[in-house]
Amino acid sequence: AEFGNDPDWDTLILTNELLEQEKHLTGFAFWTWKENGGGHSWGVYDAPKTGVTPMPSSGCLRATRELLLAR
Repeated sequence: AEFGNDPDWDTLILTNELLEQEKHLTGFAFWTWKENGGGHSWGVYDAPKTGVTPMPSSGCLRATRELLLAR
């Protein structure tokens, strides 16, 4: 299975997807592009900080997603 969701919904969607996949012993792939676009993002990384030079390729890894996806 392949899936993704808005980080604001991780406690509902991502958590339950992972629980069901573990319950049924199925594999999965969770991926997003390492985007650095502005605005709201579904990525694993936070948006980069503004006003810094050089512009970073991405922000920090979202800790909540790291905890959910680490196996």
